[in-house]
Amino acid sequence: MNGEFHYYWTWILASEAGLSETDAEILAISAQYPDENIDPVRVRTPQGSYDSVTTHHYGFWSSTAHREILVPFHFIPGDPEIAAAARRDHAPAPWTVTPKSPIAKRMLINALKTRNLYRIGIALHAYADTWAHQNFSGLQHPANQRPQTSRSASRLLPPIGHAQYRLKPDILHSVWHDRRLVPEQQRVVNRDRFFAAARMIYRYLCTFNHRNPDNWPLVRDRLERLIGPPGHEKSPEERLLDYQIEFGVPPAARHSWKAEALLPSPGSAAAASAADSGAASGQSAAVQEKLRWFRDELLERSSLRERAEVTAAAGFYDSHWYRWMEAARAHRGDVEVLLLE
Repeated sequence: MNGEFHYYWTWILASEAGLSETDAEILAISAQYPDENIDPVRVRTPQGSYDSVTTHHYGFWSSTAHREILVPFHFIPGDPEIAAAARRDHAPAPWTVTPKSPIAKRMLINALKTRNLYRIGIALHAYADTWAHQNFSGLQHPANQRPQTSRSASRLLPPIGHAQYRLKPDILHSVWHDRRLVPEQQRVVNRDRFFAAARMIYRYLCTFNHRNPDNWPLVRDRLERLIGPPGHEKSPEERLLDYQIEFGVPPAARHSWKAEALLPSPGSAAAASAADSGAASGQSAAVQEKLRWFRDELLERSSLRERAEVTAAAGFYDSHWYRWMEAARAHRGDVEVLLLE
């Protein structure tokens, strides 16, 4: 899923579940930031160096990176029997994602028990992605391979996650075909998957906030009306504006936490501005994705990729960014434990 769900829908679901605007915003930014937190940094602080936790990448060079980044934050492994039954070849597909799987459920419940909004937001991201990323795994594996078609350029990418299907699984209005699956499951309507994820997340947030989730149909109806009828959805730009007007969602300031926690470095403001403006359209996002992947792949293969050194701003250890990083570290550790059980 992209920022439309992770940020805007998370904010809406949290607000409708009775959380304050401040708490809803913390949850929403926390849920979106795993997709934005790509470049590793080493922070110079009065107490010594502090290394950030990387939660996304666009390279395919390291199985360690797959297990430490893609799996815990975007591809929580699911039920292997359900995964095999969905496949046309019924072949075992280790670490394949299935919606609301036992590990994903326990991961989210563990986060909710902490009542740490940063940790909950990160867990909500991974939990929501079990719908969008179902039938894929975060490892490089033949089970992720897209069957040969007349348009096979995407097969030049390694079979990791949904790389060969590009952005299709993450876009709300996308309807696409997954020929790896049994015939009755090949047509994928992302809108249905998004609403299934939203319903479960809303129930968890209502329970977390001691609210009754029975008004979910009303929440869904409001979202459906803003999106537009199936097959005739409004443009992404229109939808984001409607979320802001109808529900009062503040515009996503995806880099604000980092900017508050760290002193500016050369080019950082321009880069953040370009990233935010590039998110406005699907085409820009796709181009940005390819450029990031190409850059990361070249840097890693040439051993030039290093942590950028930056300097902490005043109040660094009380900042949202630092608290989010600590929550991401705890989240990754919790998933690693769950995978070993």
